[in-house]
Amino acid sequence: MMKNKFITLISIFMILFISGCKNNGDTGLLENPDSGADNNIQQLVISPENSSIVTGGSQTYTAAIFQGGTFVSDVTKDADWASSDADNVSFDEPGVAKSNYEGEVTITAKYNGLTSNTSTLTISDKTVASIEIVPIEKSTLVGMTANFIAMANFMEGGREDVSSMGTWDVENDSIASVDNKGEVTPLSVGDSQINFTYSGISVSAQLHVVGDITEVDSLTITPKQILMTLGDRVGFNANLHLITGETVHVTDSVEWSSSLPGTMIDQSGIFISQVEGQNA
Repeated sequence: MMKNKFITLISIFMILFISGCKNNGDTGLLENPDSGADNNIQQLVISPENSSIVTGGSQTYTAAIFQGGTFVSDVTKDADWASSDADNVSFDEPGVAKSNYEGEVTITAKYNGLTSNTSTLTISDKTVASIEIVPIEKSTLVGMTANFIAMANFMEGGREDVSSMGTWDVENDSIASVDNKGEVTPLSVGDSQINFTYSGISVSAQLHVVGDITEVDSLTITPKQILMTLGDRVGFNANLHLITGETVHVTDSVEWSSSLPGTMIDQSGIFISQVEGQNA
């Protein structure tokens, strides 16, 4: 009798990725634009370098001073911003470009005698039908970060990640802060609404900061063991358990890896069997 071939998942390993442990000088801006630069030379660097939005949409930029390739300060609010076509793209507030019609423009900034690198902004004539924030609700801890993604659905069909093309803000800034790409840094325990606006449409998600990373007692994954056939896909979940009794779902905040050669697991916990084994 022919034996059934199957995949037995022996073990899955995770490394907890704590974004809160990043260097305090990390601003999310372009790092070390010219690591070989003279230590006495200052550079004004704007980011993103290239981006696209829809007609009527906005793009948020950051500007920073680097000296000798080392970050010095964020000057986004103090810089003078300009586009190559002021009739199409204007800056009603520092670092936030607002578009009027389809086209392509070049963005620059000036600060204290310095002129920045250029950034290309492309404006399309697609019409946004709706926007979704993923996830719509998330729990996290002080000492970690939480990432939200904004997806635009177009009337012409299709969808696009517009997380870096709109404006993010936190309703309660004593609970958390958010950067221009949707990465949230918890500051204290509590709840807050995370807001995103793009192309005149505003949506919200809920953030729950339930404890501190120092209160973590254990990290578990489920399922612990599973039987799979070749080509199957299985989703795994990761949870942090706190000494306070709280449980925090962190599937998308850990680094996943498999001990079984020839298999793969992505960073959302999806495991795909690509090799065969045989029942003993």
